[in-house]
Amino acid sequence: MKRMKHILAAFDLDDTLFHECDYVLSGRRAVARHFARRLGLDESGLLQAMDNCPVRGPEAFDALHKLLAPDGIAIGEIIEVYRSHKPDISLSPEAEDVLSQLQAAGINLALITDGRSIGQRLKFEALGLERFFAPEAVIISEELGADKLRPLPFRTLESLYPDAVQRFYIGDNPAKDFREARKLGWRTVMLADSTQTNIHSRNLHSVPPENRPETVLLSLTDAIPLITRNKVL
Repeated sequence: MKRMKHILAAFDLDDTLFHECDYVLSGRRAVARHFARRLGLDESGLLQAMDNCPVRGPEAFDALHKLLAPDGIAIGEIIEVYRSHKPDISLSPEAEDVLSQLQAAGINLALITDGRSIGQRLKFEALGLERFFAPEAVIISEELGADKLRPLPFRTLESLYPDAVQRFYIGDNPAKDFREARKLGWRTVMLADSTQTNIHSRNLHSVPPENRPETVLLSLTDAIPLITRNKVL
């Protein structure tokens, strides 16, 4: 009997399988809704206080905190509501199609994502990704104790799929997604989404050569032929 040589395709989550800005907007709506109901305030006013804040970093909720501090609301409480909210996000039709086609082609699918367990797990659930990724193939940095700037996430998947003759990592952030994968001989692919909505910079000139991916794709769909053409019997 002919046996398919195994191919492993591991994906980043944020700004690769969905737009992280959608999660940010979902979280801000959840925060505004929570405190508006609790304190009897206008929800739109709370949203407006967050509109001009950066999407990341300690300043993200400063303006909102100034409004809520007189009511005894601490910044940590605001952040906790944001991190623990059930996100209103969804896979794009393109991401759905890509994962479905790769799954149907017999490609082993995995996920490597940095971040806190609670937030990444809630995103995973909201996106319905359990259809595509086996539980043991979901690597979250807080749960593993190592992020993508260390080899452990990639080594963990290598141990899980020891017979893979080709391994891919598809991500978006050259600051951290590709260096360790490249060192281990993985094929590295950066998604350069033309919508310009990514949270992190995709400027390859701002990172050292060892951080740069082997391949840059303008569309996630382009990953299908890149991965499946390596599938041999």
